[in-house]
Amino acid sequence: MTPSARIMPLPLAPVLKVPRWRRRLAWIGLVLCAAPYLLYYYFTDDEYICRQAVRVLSDVTDGEVRIGAARFALFAGVRLDDVHVLTPPDGAFNATAADLADREIFSASSVQLIPDPWALLVGRLVVRRIIASTPSFTIVYNADTDRFNWNQLFRRPRPATRGRGPTMRPVATLRAAQVRFVRLESGLRQEASAYTLDADAWPDAASDSAFEIDYRVYSDMPHRIRSLFDPRGGRVSDTPFVPYAAIRQVLPSSSARFLDQFQVQGRCRVRRLDYRATPAEQRLTLEFRDVSVALPLPMPSTATGPLPPTSPPLAPPASPTPAARSNSSAPASPYHSTAG
Repeated sequence: MTPSARIMPLPLAPVLKVPRWRRRLAWIGLVLCAAPYLLYYYFTDDEYICRQAVRVLSDVTDGEVRIGAARFALFAGVRLDDVHVLTPPDGAFNATAADLADREIFSASSVQLIPDPWALLVGRLVVRRIIASTPSFTIVYNADTDRFNWNQLFRRPRPATRGRGPTMRPVATLRAAQVRFVRLESGLRQEASAYTLDADAWPDAASDSAFEIDYRVYSDMPHRIRSLFDPRGGRVSDTPFVPYAAIRQVLPSSSARFLDQFQVQGRCRVRRLDYRATPAEQRLTLEFRDVSVALPLPMPSTATGPLPPTSPPLAPPASPTPAARSNSSAPASPYHSTAG
């Protein structure tokens, strides 16, 4: 290249002007692509999830719900820490309730909720399954007013809404749940030993509020049984066998005093309990297993006289033969025992 040669600059390419409608369309596409992510991030925020979980559990139980913390994971669902469900304050039911623990009916250190991920996109927490490990249930029975603490829950009627049916209710799984019964009577608080069980509950297809529950009780004689619980209809049937001392805590005073005179020991379950019926229609059916009783002798006579026989009297025994008379050396006894 000679020194006299000069380098000529290349001509610049012409700048193409993008139409305004294309720029607007690009911004709209960017917003539409980012909106689901932004909404999902907002609706899965821990504080938002905690508020939604309190609302869901409050609507289900009609009780006071307290949750310590909530965390959401895409594949693990919602984890709730330090969960407590309390009955509404009622001085007529428990006048000695001094703090929140006296109104607690359910507590768990951790509860897992399996939500519907598509409902979270629109900000709704729809729970499909509830899993609780080592929760605690406290059933309180006031013998003076003949009411349970769960009578204060499930009180608001659920309006019939299109699209709501038995399949919309969540399935519940409880593992190593501690259940204890407390009795309030004449200002005294009596508590029986707790027992441990597993439970799986799912909606009953024949009812809008009932659940079928499959129990497995931890005991020296473990067993499995299926029960039905209708919290809004006020019906319990076929509960698992537990020590009679626990069932006694929830018996009416007249029934408890009647059975106390026989010193009942063993296992017992509730075959049927209608606790929201009128007093004339209330039913309580118990079933005992491996039970022992102590009959007080002589039996106290009733005020109305002896009860009529339910079957014809037995014919008197035949006179013993002379050989039997000679072999009999002990006086006759009115009590007999047989071994089979």
